Amino acid sequence: METTFPRDYFLYFNKDELTVEAFPTPQIWNDAPTIYEFHFLVTFAFQPNTPAKFLYNLTVPEVRTFPKTADYSIVIQTSESQELPDGYFISKTLNNIRKIINDNEGNITFYNFQRLSTDPFQYRIDWKICIVGEKCDSSFVKNITEKLLNNELQPSDDIVAAFSPDSIQNIETECENRPPTAMKNYTIVIKPCGHFIYQLPRSLAKDEEDGDLYSMSIQLKNKDGSSLDRTSWVQLNEETKSIIAIPTAKAYESLLQTPLNFLLLITDTEGKSIETILILTGEEKSSDSYYSTTITFQNNLGTNAPFVEIQIVILRNIASTNSSNSLDDYRLVDFKKLASDESSYQMIYSICKIDETVCVPEDNEIKTSEKQLQNDDGKPSTELINKLSPDILLKDIQFTKRYTIDEVPKTAEDSIKLAVDSCCHSRLYCLENDIFVDKEDGDIKNLKLSLMRRDTSPNSDFVGLVDDCIYVVSYQNFLPGIYNFVLEAQDKCNNTKPINIEVEVLKKCKDEFGVEFSVDIEKPAGEKIDQKDVYRIKSELEKYFSTEDNIAVISKEEQTSGKYTLNLGYCTLDINACDLKSVEEIISKLDENGESELTSILKIMNIELQDINIERKGDCTKPPFPPPESKLEKLEFNVTYCEHMDVKMAEDTFFNQEGLSTRDFQLQLLTVGGKDVGKDSWIQLNKTSQSIYGYIRFSDNQNQPKAFNFTLFVRKNEQDRGLKVPLCVYVIGEEPVLDYQMNIKSTILGDASMPNVYYEIEMTKFLASFFGRGSLNNLGLARSSSSLNEIESFKFSFCNARKKTM
Repeated sequence: METTFPRDYFLYFNKDELTVEAFPTPQIWNDAPTIYEFHFLVTFAFQPNTPAKFLYNLTVPEVRTFPKTADYSIVIQTSESQELPDGYFISKTLNNIRKIINDNEGNITFYNFQRLSTDPFQYRIDWKICIVGEKCDSSFVKNITEKLLNNELQPSDDIVAAFSPDSIQNIETECENRPPTAMKNYTIVIKPCGHFIYQLPRSLAKDEEDGDLYSMSIQLKNKDGSSLDRTSWVQLNEETKSIIAIPTAKAYESLLQTPLNFLLLITDTEGKSIETILILTGEEKSSDSYYSTTITFQNNLGTNAPFVEIQIVILRNIASTNSSNSLDDYRLVDFKKLASDESSYQMIYSICKIDETVCVPEDNEIKTSEKQLQNDDGKPSTELINKLSPDILLKDIQFTKRYTIDEVPKTAEDSIKLAVDSCCHSRLYCLENDIFVDKEDGDIKNLKLSLMRRDTSPNSDFVGLVDDCIYVVSYQNFLPGIYNFVLEAQDKCNNTKPINIEVEVLKKCKDEFGVEFSVDIEKPAGEKIDQKDVYRIKSELEKYFSTEDNIAVISKEEQTSGKYTLNLGYCTLDINACDLKSVEEIISKLDENGESELTSILKIMNIELQDINIERKGDCTKPPFPPPESKLEKLEFNVTYCEHMDVKMAEDTFFNQEGLSTRDFQLQLLTVGGKDVGKDSWIQLNKTSQSIYGYIRFSDNQNQPKAFNFTLFVRKNEQDRGLKVPLCVYVIGEEPVLDYQMNIKSTILGDASMPNVYYEIEMTKFLASFFGRGSLNNLGLARSSSSLNEIESFKFSFCNARKKTM
């Protein structure tokens, strides 16, 4: 929809001059968009019935300011039509005024238009002078006023003639210096130590004529308006517009409880003032002074010198004498005038960075500082005396020490022993908080830990320290043996304490697995894949395959920054590479769907999965040996409490068509789920003698089953298919009495690689003989987490011993 401008619109089209003139009020000016678009219809003589349309853009600047200097107004009575637009009267009036005051640069700006009456028609126009910062008494403003008004403050002859036949009813001018404006209040947080000068911001006060705070004068007064005393620990440096605050320890403690209020009186160059509240508050409780210096001196700065001025002079000179400190390193403890002499004072200050405990280098710095400030005879050094003179006459300087020297951390253990079976196994050992204890820093949470190789073995990088845990992941080519490391704790003073770490690899991995796969992974920003990452990837993959200790880490290869390849193997298939069904089951879990699942798993660890490559290993040209047969569908044994069992498999229990018997086959004792029973199980298989042995454990509140089910796995060779035979062990007889229980702590002197139950049997044999008892109840054995040779506890009870009753 197209329309002409309304009568009161701020834009006016001057048809005579063919110009668009804008007369925005302050509100319109502030709310205006950046661009106005208009269309003009122009009728040409040669084409009177088809006017041409032209687009006109009016651009408004982004930054919009309005002058705040002299204000003028004029009231005019005219006989011209009231239906003319406001812009017509504004344009006519301002153009006449420009001619009168010789304004050729456009310094007049419109402010407001108002229709006062209709009969007769009178209107009022307010305008300003566009020279920001001009003062009311300037020659420029006076010259304008003289051209508009005569000596009787009536309209001048020139302006009357300019507006004829219209009549000027009134001309007013108002020019007054305005007082500055300021923030209602301003808060400074006083530091407990090491900060004395606080700069006031420019924006704290503003003045239309003078600008910001730094162009005005300021005074600091007490909240009741009285002047500050020279003893006040708060003073103003008017020249730099900064607050100097040097509270004593007692004054600062009071400030923490109750903030202090002061008055800031801000005055512009014309003498107009405004007050604002300055609030001083504390930050935190200051620490005790564990090292302080007391000086006695005579003040020569004069009896009117503020205390803070004296203190600043002394501390600056001490800082310049002491090469290791600056002015911000100090804290005022106390300052007082001595009764003995009007000009004699005592000042106590401390060094902020010195705490209850200091490091040896820090203590050496303190000793060096003392030598710079004090001679060997205990008097102030000549250098310091000369620097303070003549303003300050230094008489005495003394030092007070209350700190202690930091001690080396202590250890709860001298060594830690860890073991992994092979590359199919891993080990996580998280350190106890108190394995290192530091008197000043506390436990390991506040100490810096590092793990280093004690020897130069090339294959010892399979152990890593991440956070507070040691991760052990043996790679395929690692040789069996003992690898030595040093775990070192470092406190804040760089004092160190080591613990020996012994990691034993029990077996070497086999050279090939039935299924091997490589995982290409990457961490963001080029981060390294550490042992914690390898451990977690192996653990997550074992969860994904629903297995345990069954993923071998063959190797870890760094490709480029942050990108790695983990070569892995499936452990149970290293014994049967040609078991196609098992191979296909594993491979199927690593297909595209599997890759998607693994991507999600690794993403939680902030690791991105790039690719998976799968390869089946093994030679299937020679068919595997057929599985054996068993003359029993199920193997069954009985076991009683307080006695160990040892059953050797009969020669004819297993056989095949080629005449082989039990002794020709390999046996493996598994859980019903097909996993190895593990070294902690009470029942074990002696593969050499092909006997099943064990010692059932019984303790209080134990819901002991009456039968245990296992699986005996039988095959010719590791690459052959096998036979699984159910094995059931029945518990018969009465449960033992637990009235008497004993606990023994001991050390295994020989081979410590046997299952726990082996040592439980051996110890019960010895103890039964020692006590002259026929049998003992086995309550279980627990080894030390740091050493397989250390038995933390072996608990047992006498099977038939009862407490006497009355």
